[in-house]
Amino acid sequence: MDGLSNGKAVSKYAEQLGGLDFSTRRLLAWIPHSPYPDHYTLAVLVNVSWSRNASKPLKPDWHLFHLDSLPNSKPRAAGVYSGKFAAYLLGIPYTDITVTEVSVPKQPGGSECGLCAVHFLRIFLEDIDKATKFCLEASNTSTLLHFLFTTFEISNLKA
Repeated sequence: MDGLSNGKAVSKYAEQLGGLDFSTRRLLAWIPHSPYPDHYTLAVLVNVSWSRNASKPLKPDWHLFHLDSLPNSKPRAAGVYSGKFAAYLLGIPYTDITVTEVSVPKQPGGSECGLCAVHFLRIFLEDIDKATKFCLEASNTSTLLHFLFTTFEISNLKA
């Protein structure tokens, strides 16, 4: 997203999506772009209270998982702005979303970030329940996530 540092892009894209009701969805995902450095990450917004078998809608419990393959990265603006973007889409306060920086294996070079983001999304979508559980339980350690997210070796990704 161009202009990520000042949040204008978040408002621009959120306005384009205005009027759509995302509040009853289980999962929304997007690949944020951070211009400094030129980098892509993955944002996955999950309603952890969602149930296919619920007889009535449950109160949503939104968690935003931000997956960043950049080595030595600290919590990045992309995660913060993704949380604000999610809050806008859902029509809820930013403080009602739990934003978690998820520890994932790091990309081997300098140009695989987009491939890593797509790979992480593929793994997430293969088993949403399993991926959500791992992200909730192991977001501060890479042990379980390393197993989950290296189903296909990241070192084999080529830009």
